[in-house]
Amino acid sequence: MNWTCSVACDYVAETGLLGEGPLRAEEVGDGNLNFVFRVWRHHDPERSLIVKQAPPYIKVLGPEYCLTQHRVTIEARAMVIYDRLAPGSVPRPLHFDADAHVLLMEDLRGYRILRHALIAGQIEPKVAASVGAFMATMHRATLAETVSPEERERYQQDFHNPDMQGITSDYVFTKPFRQDPTNRHTEGLDRIVDDVRADSELLAEIRRLRGRFNEAREGLVHGDLHTGSVMVNGQGARVIDAEFAFYGPIAFDVGALVANYLLAWYAHAGHDRMALMQCIEDCWRAYREKFKRPSRLPAIWREALQFAGVKMLRRILGAAHVEDIESIEDDARRCAVETQAIACGRVLIADPPSTESLPQTVREFA
Repeated sequence: MNWTCSVACDYVAETGLLGEGPLRAEEVGDGNLNFVFRVWRHHDPERSLIVKQAPPYIKVLGPEYCLTQHRVTIEARAMVIYDRLAPGSVPRPLHFDADAHVLLMEDLRGYRILRHALIAGQIEPKVAASVGAFMATMHRATLAETVSPEERERYQQDFHNPDMQGITSDYVFTKPFRQDPTNRHTEGLDRIVDDVRADSELLAEIRRLRGRFNEAREGLVHGDLHTGSVMVNGQGARVIDAEFAFYGPIAFDVGALVANYLLAWYAHAGHDRMALMQCIEDCWRAYREKFKRPSRLPAIWREALQFAGVKMLRRILGAAHVEDIESIEDDARRCAVETQAIACGRVLIADPPSTESLPQTVREFA
């Protein structure tokens, strides 16, 4: 069945979650993978919710591009855990239908995507701290070395997500670093891109990190925690889009967020850069305070920066780029920004700096 606004209204009406009476709906969000609708009471628009339905394909590409519908089951399971351990950090889950592959959740009216806020210069370090605290809370509560063997086995079974994990393995760690028809890059970067793909030591380290991503079983990982997966309202933040969640290396989440703040840093100038670096520092400070296992922190930070470096490179060499940089209309400036970000990413992978040295390392290439 092809989901439409009418279908979404009929489905919500059957649940009774918005009471009786006529409903209205609109499609919202980027909707790359899934159908997403806002449904509300016609005579009471403040009573609303979000409908997320996972078709058996990548929505934006069409039925010939198959994709597991199990992704929404993974997301629903993650949302329940997130809501229980850190209430208010995610949209409140309201209803899950495994047969229809539908998740109903709280409507975050008044919120916007964090990436869009950053592009607009609305940079709130408290948002980054909130997400850092969220990550640490989830990682600490599900850490393999502290939960019981039974809990660890349950997490590994419930978040066995090989199809979505495989997408990340391919499109983050593999395809960007070789010739592939899905890759694209800005004109003028050919020499630099070729140099990255010819750097045998760098590629060996990326392969090692891919092995860590695929094989480590440390805790519950969101798996796609970038600035497009956080919604903000002033200093408030909610994490969304957990269909890539799996039981894996916890540093991957930290690295994904840091990478996107760093890409934003290179895309911005002046005072905004100071605020963006403050976001990274406050995120890590909040993570340290909530994680409460100081002996583990140096290794997490080091690996997080290495993952961040890979994520930065893939956002320039691979298929999926970031709006922070893509929105730069001047080709020469965009090429310069990407050249700087590539240089930084390579250093983060090869020789990740300490927390104190990160700002200096980032500035060296600006």
